Amino acid sequence: MAGRTGIASGAAAQRPSALLRRLRNRMLLVNMSVLTVVMLAAFVTVYVLMYTNIQSQNDRRLREILPLASGQRVIAQNTLGGADDAGPSVGAGLEGTGGPEGISPEVAGRPEVVVSRAVGLSPEHLLSFVLAISADGELVGVISQLDLEEQAYGEALEAMRATGKESGTITLADRIWQFSTAHMAVSEARLGGPGPAERLSVGTGLTQVAFLDVTDSADTLARLLVTFAAVAAAMLAALFFASRSVANRSIRPLEQSWEKQRQFVADASHELKTPLAVISANQAALVSDEDATSASQQRWISNIEAEVQHMSELVNKLLYLSRVEDEALPATVFDMSETAEGALTTLEALAFEKEVAFAGAVEPGCHVCADEPSIRHALLALLDNALAYTPAGGEVRLVLACERHQGRQHVVAKVENTPAHIPADEIPRLFDRFYRLDPAHADHHTQTVGFGLGLALAKAAAERSGGTLVAASADHTVTFTLSLPAAH
Repeated sequence: MAGRTGIASGAAAQRPSALLRRLRNRMLLVNMSVLTVVMLAAFVTVYVLMYTNIQSQNDRRLREILPLASGQRVIAQNTLGGADDAGPSVGAGLEGTGGPEGISPEVAGRPEVVVSRAVGLSPEHLLSFVLAISADGELVGVISQLDLEEQAYGEALEAMRATGKESGTITLADRIWQFSTAHMAVSEARLGGPGPAERLSVGTGLTQVAFLDVTDSADTLARLLVTFAAVAAAMLAALFFASRSVANRSIRPLEQSWEKQRQFVADASHELKTPLAVISANQAALVSDEDATSASQQRWISNIEAEVQHMSELVNKLLYLSRVEDEALPATVFDMSETAEGALTTLEALAFEKEVAFAGAVEPGCHVCADEPSIRHALLALLDNALAYTPAGGEVRLVLACERHQGRQHVVAKVENTPAHIPADEIPRLFDRFYRLDPAHADHHTQTVGFGLGLALAKAAAERSGGTLVAASADHTVTFTLSLPAAH
């Protein structure tokens, strides 16, 4: 049975830690989700803007390289038989050497393909070519600045037709090309020199398809994606560790609070266990002797009354500590000098009884704005604690004065008791609930008394009033310093 109890206690102790870990993980998940969404939104926005800008530039360049639409100056060059400079033409963009008059003849019902080289193009238009397609769907002309074989232009046309669209992208010769289509009437396609215009006799209309090499643009966007992915991975990793650290720091106060609560329950149970045991034993003694008189049983009744009083005092202190720590205390301006004098007067008889020198040096007229009952209780707790740990023949001294710290006036009360010493490693624990100094470290002429709540009450009252309470031990003297902002 004892083994089962130990296992159950261990499981109960681990349960809060598991809850806090789940809370931390949930905080981490929510934090990372929000940061990921924000980061992705920023990256997507930048990528879309970049993509839109590049696409807009490519569309503009495609519109500019359509010769029939923009009037580019071109020089004709027939791929089937040498080059023949037929002079510049404006608007048509198609000249050839297929006939004596420079017009591409039809051979067996199929027009001869004329390849013309464009001149006067800007550098951003050099990686492009234009296909001229007759109304019958035949390739009748090419305007290009590139050294490509005629077969490549035919492959470009077939790839464009395979998409079923008038604009889009294809892959040709391991390059990415963006194309756009323009439809024109044949009457607008003028050929020849300065003489009378002559018309193409290849159908009722002419279609031009402009191709622009956008491989570099595509590579830029691909590199941008890779960069974003790498940056996102690095940022997410950094954010994960940062968020985990923040989550751990956020959970730490909860863990400490939970541990203090667990310790508080354990200590309170321990403090209540002894009075309850005494009451139970005395009650058993009362009922064990049925023939006993009231006078003979008065001892048991007195013991029960004393333990009830002990428990009532403990519960009242716990309730007061809870109120001081959790509730907003009413603040009023009062003379702390008078409060200190009253505390000295209250405990003067106790100091005389313990044969401890009891003195005070109180500067008059020191006012603070706080809850006067809480501050009075804090001073009494400090003086009572000093008397409890000062041996006969020792001295307890209260010094109160107005001092300036960091440009602001403070009322500082110091309670000193000597001879006394507290190890440095125990000083931070002095203000914990139910903590009492280890008897091995206390003077042999003193005894540990009380519940260990007085200093916790004093510190809570000081902090709720905007002040501080610290302890120090040096040269066989223990000093508690209570500092509160002075009232204006």
